[in-house]
Amino acid sequence: MLPAGSSPENALRATVEEVLYLGERVEYRVRTISDRSFLISSSRHERYDLGAELDLVIDTNGVILWPQKAAAATAA
Repeated sequence: MLPAGSSPENALRATVEEVLYLGERVEYRVRTISDRSFLISSSRHERYDLGAELDLVIDTNGVILWPQKAAAATAA
């Protein structure tokens, strides 16, 4: 998570909807502009307020994407 506008083109813009402080970590429920909701766990060193706009950047190392039909077949 990075402040809005500070990340590369492959980022998803999101808004913080909920903040949960859980000891050494913080969980953020965020919603993207395409209406997708994500729960993100972060250290307490990174703090974002309710309503803050963020850029979500996914580390693509080790990510595997499956076509929708293949994903449905493996789930069955």
